[in-house]
Amino acid sequence: MDVGAFCSILIIVSNLFILLKVTNKHMKSKFLLIVALTASISDATEVTVVGNESMPFNGLILDKTSNGTKYKNSGMAFEILEEATKHGAPTFNYKLGLPWKRAQHLIHKAGNTPVAIIPFTRTQEREKNYTWIAMLFTYQTRISLYKASKTVTLEQLLNKQVGIITASAHIPLLKQLGFKHIIYVKNAITNSRLLKFNRIDAIAESQYVDIYNWKQSGYNVNDLSFIPIGDIRKIYIAANLHFPTEINTKISSAIDKMRLNGKLQEILNKWEK
Repeated sequence: MDVGAFCSILIIVSNLFILLKVTNKHMKSKFLLIVALTASISDATEVTVVGNESMPFNGLILDKTSNGTKYKNSGMAFEILEEATKHGAPTFNYKLGLPWKRAQHLIHKAGNTPVAIIPFTRTQEREKNYTWIAMLFTYQTRISLYKASKTVTLEQLLNKQVGIITASAHIPLLKQLGFKHIIYVKNAITNSRLLKFNRIDAIAESQYVDIYNWKQSGYNVNDLSFIPIGDIRKIYIAANLHFPTEINTKISSAIDKMRLNGKLQEILNKWEK
């Protein structure tokens, strides 16, 4: 329990003693009971998790089984966190499908309120500005080409139009490599459609995300070819620098357990098919 939560408990206990007019004879037993109850309430803290539309990492899919809600949460990161709750992490309340810039803004203005973000790539540019709660999985960044010649090289693409999601972690890499015409889009589905209809020349996207959204658009994966760029990247659940330490520890410990018992890999294997 962090210092803020402990102070809140002490205030609650103090007020309850005044209201209940606790006698000296029963003070000890009632004090212990109240502390136990308020500690339990504190431990039940729910973490809000924000994220963009980055399926299969995380996002919203059509819920064909529901008569009410049209969409439901889905994806690799979502399933990992749901399982983490069963391994000792707190419960999570998801706000997925947000514009990526808005999702990042929400965690920075959260203060010490437990708000986290997925799927968040750990980069040198971001390193000092975030709390890196737990690593979820890795991926390779790739340039996707549609019906391209096998002789196309990275150097030949530097003057071509390359689509990328606004505020993506891949943007610094593209600039470092020398891409001159970066086209910013709202989501990965938009990128797929622009590439299919030759509105852009290539896509810069994460492994898994590129193929998933191409399939979701109804296109043939065999029409794509890929050029890997940069190093293998790591996806995290992350937060701002004021994220509560105790909750951070619970989440990271739960995911460490999943990594050791094979449950984490089991989830990833399902999404690799």
